[in-house]
Order: sequence, then structure tokens, then C-alpha cells
Amino acid sequence: MKFTIKNHRLATIGSQIPFVASSNVGGALAPKFIVIHYTASGPDADIARYFSQKSANVAAHLVVPRDGSICQCVPFDKVAWHAGQSRWTGKGGRQYSGLNNSAIGIEIENWGPLKKSGAGWVSWTGAPIESQKVIEARHKFGAPDCGWEVFTTPQLETVIAAVQATLRRICHRGYSRPRRYRARPQVRSRPGLGHGDVQGQGERRGRRWRCGHDRALPERAQHPLRRRGVVPPGS
Repeated sequence: MKFTIKNHRLATIGSQIPFVASSNVGGALAPKFIVIHYTASGPDADIARYFSQKSANVAAHLVVPRDGSICQCVPFDKVAWHAGQSRWTGKGGRQYSGLNNSAIGIEIENWGPLKKSGAGWVSWTGAPIESQKVIEARHKFGAPDCGWEVFTTPQLETVIAAVQATLRRICHRGYSRPRRYRARPQVRSRPGLGHGDVQGQGERRGRRWRCGHDRALPERAQHPLRRRGVVPPGS
């Protein structure tokens, strides 16, 4: 799959991808980074539709469900509310705060950290997760070992293609090349930042990190979308 960007919207050859507009946006965006999040939601949650609700108080530019489809919610020239209170120390010690103002946000549909339950795994909502879809790993910021839902191959292919298209446009327009990262669970991807890199981790400098996007979330009150807005229906 190969994407292009036309009029600040992602497109394939001959057509644009689905667009579900969100009003949870700010001013003009000149992107320097790409921040990738997981949604902490199940397959029944319509995250793009949730972002379209003003009451959600949160949005990202792109959403990638488990089947590898993709939907855009905010044009690339507009600030989307996805990173919350965030900061990053770039090359030369330059400080960035409020990454919404300088980053494109991509949400990947995924349960994120999982808890052991008997012989299997459950999400933060208690939903059972098939063992073959889980890996065990330790978060880079020192959280205990836990299970992580593995991103699907179609998701990864779509995200990589979308990031490549975005980078071509960003670099062509003279913006700084986004930082590189490797994203848990077992994802080796192209330039960008993970949610966990920019949420309260300002002392981490511009280098390669192993990113799990967020800390372990054992309780509903710690749901990452709850911290940025309201937990989406169907989660």
C-alpha cells in the first residue's frame, strides 16, 4: 500500500481515505514529530467516531483499526488534541512542550498492557485476549512484566505506509526529521515518537528508546483516553 498527501489529507492513488471530522482541534500545525499511541480499546470501539464527538475532548490525525484500514479525523495542517501534557528534549537540548502543537498523532487500535488471569490474559476492562495474540515484556520505564496485545500485520503495514507518506511531505517542506523509535509490542518501525516518550519523560533526550506508548494500566481510571478525555464506548 502506498499513500500520498493531497490538501493535507491522506490519499491512495485515485482516491482519499475515509475522513470522519473531529472538532477537537487547535490552530495551524507545522509538524516536526509523529507521535504514535495505542487506543487501549477492543475491536468493537469506533475510535474515529468517538473522536468526532466534541465531548470526547481528544482526537488524533489518523486511526488504524486491527484490520489495517485507516481513517483520518484531522487534516495534517491542524493541531489535534492527542498528546496532552507532554514534552520532549530534541537535538542540541531544545525543549518542546505540549507536543500537540508540533506533532502529527496516530492512534493504533490495541488493548495495550494486559493482566494475567488464570491461564490466560485479560484487558483493563476484563475482556479475555487470545494467548496467541499476546507477548510478555517489561516496559522501558520499569513497570513490571505484563502481557501486551500484538499489533496485527495489516496494522503495521498501514502505519508504516502512512508514516512514510507523512515524512515525505514533512521533509519536503523543510521540517525537522522526526525522531526514530522502536515500539512495543515487538514492533520495529520508522521515525517517530511513542506516547510514553513524551508523557512526562522530558529528561529522555533525543536518542533511540524502546517504547511501550504508556505505563501499565491496571485500573479503569488509568485508561489513557480517560486521561486525555473520556473512555470511548465499546472499550
